[in-house]
Amino acid sequence: MSGTWYVFGDEGELVYTLDSIELNKDSIYTGYCRIFCKYKCHSIDYYPSGAVKSEGYMVCDEDFMVDFWEIGEWKYYDESGNLIKTKDYGDRRTP
Repeated sequence: MSGTWYVFGDEGELVYTLDSIELNKDSIYTGYCRIFCKYKCHSIDYYPSGAVKSEGYMVCDEDFMVDFWEIGEWKYYDESGNLIKTKDYGDRRTP
């Protein structure tokens, strides 16, 4: 995986993008067990209107649409683009 990935929905709407893709060097703790994900990247999720819904970093494998874990600080927005909350998932390296 490299470059910027654009993922579109059934109606052709932009669902999310992935960029800043790099190989992940750390295992993470999921709350149940320790796993190793191959990639780390920045993700931006969009509302059907095209407005940003959320953004932050995640770790994932090749099937990033199914298996991913948020890491670090994520920002969540309403449909008008206003920041409504932030959540810090930490680095997930320790239980």
